[in-house]
Amino acid sequence: MKLIVFFNGWGMDQSIHPKIDKKNEYELISLSFPYTYLNINFSKYDHIYIIGWSFGVYYANIYLEELQKEKLKNITSIAINGTPEIIGKNGIRKNMMKYTYDNLNPDSLKKFYKNMELSEEIINISRDFTEIKYELKYILENYKVLKNNFQKAIISQEDRIISPENQKKYFVENNVEIKEIVGGHNPFKHFKKFEEILDGWNHGI
Repeated sequence: MKLIVFFNGWGMDQSIHPKIDKKNEYELISLSFPYTYLNINFSKYDHIYIIGWSFGVYYANIYLEELQKEKLKNITSIAINGTPEIIGKNGIRKNMMKYTYDNLNPDSLKKFYKNMELSEEIINISRDFTEIKYELKYILENYKVLKNNFQKAIISQEDRIISPENQKKYFVENNVEIKEIVGGHNPFKHFKKFEEILDGWNHGI
């Protein structure tokens, strides 16, 4: 059995991503804000995949930092359309994040979601707006820079939220294996099955 721990993007819930297709081979734990880290018995799994998307890349990187203390060798980490340095020159400029927060309302949030290339069903997800705004406030007030802990990165070539060029530069500088895909910030218009994220890497993931 293999485990996927997925760190979701800002304002998202589990309706954004597809389900696991091979139920007998993979188990999926999907985390959205506040990304409560579970005490997982990793010994029962043959392999563990830590995957972060968008802002979830930042929180997954924090988790990977903690996992290093356990000295696990059967972990593969994949960042999708985001970097561990999510605020600043390698992610979204802080003044832009602050502007987004200061001017955030239900209408501007929907506009942001459209720039992410989300479907109407996802745009109308049931999460409370106040909680979503607090989520943005939390990262602005608690953000800290950590070293990169990711091995691999997937970058959408038309991402309108986090510059693909900035992502690529960051991951090249950190010796991370990169895969570029077509499309915008929402990777699940490209990946129809969760397992497709794990396919096609050089060493046979």
